Amino acid sequence: MLARFCYAMLLSFLALPTCTLADDSWIEVGSAKARVSENTLTIFPQTKDAFSKLRFHISHGDVILHQARVYLAKGDVFHVNLQKTIKDKKNGDGGESYSRIIPLIVSQQSPIKKIKVFYKFKKQPEVSKPVTIELFGIPAT
Repeated sequence: MLARFCYAMLLSFLALPTCTLADDSWIEVGSAKARVSENTLTIFPQTKDAFSKLRFHISHGDVILHQARVYLAKGDVFHVNLQKTIKDKKNGDGGESYSRIIPLIVSQQSPIKKIKVFYKFKKQPEVSKPVTIELFGIPAT
């Protein structure tokens, strides 16, 4: 009986971080237009805040994100392999598609100078609306 109680307590503690993650407050860091004729773009953050997590989002198309280079204000650069197709957030199935969450270690939690994104289009985008790659982050505490 005591073993079952201990097991139940352990499971409740393991579920706690999952609930906390759902409450994370993502803010838009910056965005840039993706062009069919290019395979890279640069996002310049609209804030001087430092972030603990990052993720990408797409508007008006589907894009395959290969990797990103994050340039920090203090001069450090780190590479992130993404290898993910991200679909338009209004893709009709009710769900939103983001890149994987990129956790930043303490030494990377510095204001971001710019982010260079390497991408490829999965299919030809509509001419009427430009495809936008958006970067979201959770501010470091």
